[in-house]
Amino acid sequence: MPRPIERKICTPPDFSGDRDETTKFVRLITLYLDVNSEIYDNDTRKIAFALSFMKEGTAAAWMEDTIAHAHLTNPTTNRPNGYGTWSEFLDHFEEAFNPIDSAGTALHKLHALKQGSDLSEYISTFKQLCNRAEIYSFNAQKDYFIRGLKPALLSKLCNSGDIPDEMEAMYKKVISIENAYQLLLSHRTTTSDPRNQSNNRGPKPRFTPRRNDPDAMDVDRLSEADKKAYMKEGRCFKCGEKGHRANDPDKHPKTEDADKKKKGKQKVRHTAPDDEDTTKIEELSDNEELNTRRTDF
Repeated sequence: MPRPIERKICTPPDFSGDRDETTKFVRLITLYLDVNSEIYDNDTRKIAFALSFMKEGTAAAWMEDTIAHAHLTNPTTNRPNGYGTWSEFLDHFEEAFNPIDSAGTALHKLHALKQGSDLSEYISTFKQLCNRAEIYSFNAQKDYFIRGLKPALLSKLCNSGDIPDEMEAMYKKVISIENAYQLLLSHRTTTSDPRNQSNNRGPKPRFTPRRNDPDAMDVDRLSEADKKAYMKEGRCFKCGEKGHRANDPDKHPKTEDADKKKKGKQKVRHTAPDDEDTTKIEELSDNEELNTRRTDF
């Protein structure tokens, strides 16, 4: 017959003697032994398994006393006392570690219980304390329960106009309100995020600068590298062709509209400049462009 395999599920944690953890420890031990009943098939094995988790605090001292007593010789039978039955062991264990006033302690904790960030945890703890305090009346449970809720959730529950008349329905109601509120917060956070808003917008319109002459090249849009290349190759800044400059009147004659615009931008002078002065100004402009080319080279 093959040897049974131990199923290590729900392994109980170490028990230090904390009276609030006594019931939980006993239940986890019992569950593990039920799953592995083929291995822990007698009282001694069950007791030894439970004692192996008592290595800290007051539980460690109780474990040592239990083992010592089991090995003492009984003067009546002249044999070791042994561990007794599993049922007797549980009675001795609960007598040693059960809360002295379990109901009173649970009631005190119930008075101080407040909802934290996890509503489900609050409900679970509330149920456990009600059972320990032996509070089963709906009105009493409802009073303790709503007293520990957050003010915002309590306000939404009261404003709903539909307060349940049993605790299970009450739990479902507040969970539904809390879930709806968290969903609303999540939606607001998503829509108020500037990054999400920018993603929802369409492509930004491309700005196209206004050009006076659609057939002429826009010098201002040339990069510095393009300007240097044009100068080096002897290209016109207006049309990009070689062999002439932007102010060449044969290639780019001044129109009447352009002259009017130019005159409108000039400052008003009381005396018109002489022809000689105008010639000097044009020569100066040509020299400045030539000097600029030499500097770039």
